[in-house]
Amino acid sequence: MVEFNYSIPIDYTSQDFRTTDVWSANWTIDFIEQYRKQVRARVAFGTYSNKDIYPALDKYALLAITGKRCAVIGTENPWIEAALLEYNASSVTTIEYATIYSSVPRLFTITPMDFVRKQRNSKNQRQIFDSIWSYSSIEHDGLGRYRDPLNPYGDFQTMTKLTCILKPGGFLFLGVPLNTQDFIQFNLHRLYGPIRLPLLYRNFHVIELLGSGMSTIKGSYNSQHFVVLQNKVGCTNK
Repeated sequence: MVEFNYSIPIDYTSQDFRTTDVWSANWTIDFIEQYRKQVRARVAFGTYSNKDIYPALDKYALLAITGKRCAVIGTENPWIEAALLEYNASSVTTIEYATIYSSVPRLFTITPMDFVRKQRNSKNQRQIFDSIWSYSSIEHDGLGRYRDPLNPYGDFQTMTKLTCILKPGGFLFLGVPLNTQDFIQFNLHRLYGPIRLPLLYRNFHVIELLGSGMSTIKGSYNSQHFVVLQNKVGCTNK
């Protein structure tokens, strides 16, 4: 894999390809309630057991969550979904490669292929979201670790696709590893710095970073604070 004429260093020492199907998951009311209790208690939780989501919830509840149609892109545990439900989203749709069954009111799950098929078959009623949330997911796209096709621009393509299902001016809350030096640990993840990050954001206005900024330690992926982006496709610049 070559990245931008060899301008981004790549480490090939951590290759792990998933060779079996992902087991299906079952999200119940009781299961989601465990996460909702953590939100109410304001404790560290989620993928990396931190409090990164709380500033986004508090500051953007009225604009992007309460009474809004929200989507979550890529998930292993429904901590974001639970937080959005706790903040009274009208609906939450999780788009994830693994098959997930949900019996939770207002929480819907679908695989990417089924979502695309549904969109194609509903040309006059395509599903559009008010806000989209993704944490520690897009940096993996196209690296093949999770049985996805190898594609050096998989993350860019995913971001472009998101503009098609997010309303013009809608908010994307994105958490990917931020570092002052671009780096790829193949096939684990990408670290985004001055080379790749502007391209990742190119279809969005950057509103703000909800955190302490980029890591300055080479190869560190510990800085994954939410960045608030706004879909500029269809927006009018003033």
